[in-house]
Amino acid sequence: MSTDRRLLPALIVALALAACSSPAGSSAPSRPAASDPVAGQLAVSPTDGAEPLVSAGPASMPSMPPDQAEPPDRTVEETGGFRLTTLSSASCTAQAPDDWWMQAPDRSDRADLFSPDGSMYAGYGILPVNTALQGYAYAYPPPMDDPDLYSDDPSIVARGFGQIIVGEIGGTSDLATQNIVQPVPGYLLAVVGGSTHAGVIFFHETGYPGDGVNFSYALPMYFAFTTLDRWEAQGALVAWVAASIRCATQFQPPNDYPVVGADDGGAAGDVNGDDDGYNPQLGTEPVSDPTTGDNYLVDPSVNWSETGPDGPGYYVQKGGGDYQKLQPGRID
Repeated sequence: MSTDRRLLPALIVALALAACSSPAGSSAPSRPAASDPVAGQLAVSPTDGAEPLVSAGPASMPSMPPDQAEPPDRTVEETGGFRLTTLSSASCTAQAPDDWWMQAPDRSDRADLFSPDGSMYAGYGILPVNTALQGYAYAYPPPMDDPDLYSDDPSIVARGFGQIIVGEIGGTSDLATQNIVQPVPGYLLAVVGGSTHAGVIFFHETGYPGDGVNFSYALPMYFAFTTLDRWEAQGALVAWVAASIRCATQFQPPNDYPVVGADDGGAAGDVNGDDDGYNPQLGTEPVSDPTTGDNYLVDPSVNWSETGPDGPGYYVQKGGGDYQKLQPGRID
């Protein structure tokens, strides 16, 4: 598996911006009181910051006269766009396709989201890492008997948990790290691939310091995996879903949590011609159906139609041969 030049920037920006800001129309999870008995000032996930760098384009195009109207050359459904809904489990929420399902334990220190056919996975977890146990890993039952899970290198730990997840979702646990980039200070994005799955892991560069006795550091991680045949087409969308996960756990964020601000000097215009403020690096865009209130996550390079009864744009089928043009932005 290799990640092409178009997809990698999209993954970097989607995870960096979405993970470090609350999704549009939603509020950050409430934080535990300072008197929480769990030791350490640790982070769950980035929750505060600027909105993702996606701007609303023109609300609509003028309708074409009936004798010039033509159907769209493609629709969002036909080209793999996601219709989004808010999923929740325990104290975790996420913006995900409406046919996905989500599960989280009562502690909400992990969340898993799956597509119906199991080919796509998005997840979040924050786990304590005790490096003193690395030499005793053999004493633990599988899969926790892997010494990599107790490494002082967070990138090795993140890959180790990624291998466990891929094995749990029916793949082969042979993920190898292909590339690591730093999209924001303190965070790394690892591109990984194996014989059955490809994906990315977004994690804290050094982890958050523990108490030095019970654990060495805590590691927040976002995971986005698909089967190899789905990655190039939908990897960026799955990464966006992973970055939208918000969990409230017993861990408490520190005061110096990194925040990423949106760049006001966005690109001049995207290749699809929808809006001059659209950032082509993001690779994904939220749109909505004004007649139903449904929200969608689309990839302009795949889902955009140059034709349609209301001009170029994103379209969904209404039935009876009719089509609805989607409008920029989410409907709350």
